[in-house]
Amino acid sequence: MAEAKKVGKRELLEKLKLELGSLEYGRNRRSVHMPWEEVSFFQDSEACLNYGLEGRPHPCGGCMLMDFVPVEARHEAVPCHHIHLDRKGNTIDSLDRGYNRSSVEEAVAGWLRTRIAELERELAGAEANTVAR
Repeated sequence: MAEAKKVGKRELLEKLKLELGSLEYGRNRRSVHMPWEEVSFFQDSEACLNYGLEGRPHPCGGCMLMDFVPVEARHEAVPCHHIHLDRKGNTIDSLDRGYNRSSVEEAVAGWLRTRIAELERELAGAEANTVAR
């Protein structure tokens, strides 16, 4: 399996903020290319290595989100849909099966807000340590 792309925390933070913005402003509800289909969370966004490319040429193992995917789910067709979004272990894959789209969006947005806040705290702590030296 390919190793996850090592990106800086700042780049990851910016990608997650873009994803959250897309959710909050409804930009990712329908595909531009196929408006009759809803877009796939993470997979149809700039967070995906294959965003805008035909046929998914890059393996998911190189995705910056792989660090959030449980080891046992990294072999799945869409590993990012197996990220645990909450303490109950709900995932996009599990929620998509029985909930309405807004419930899934809410869970994904909550996960994004939590990760963004964590990254912002980590970056602020790292910057404070650098300034203190």
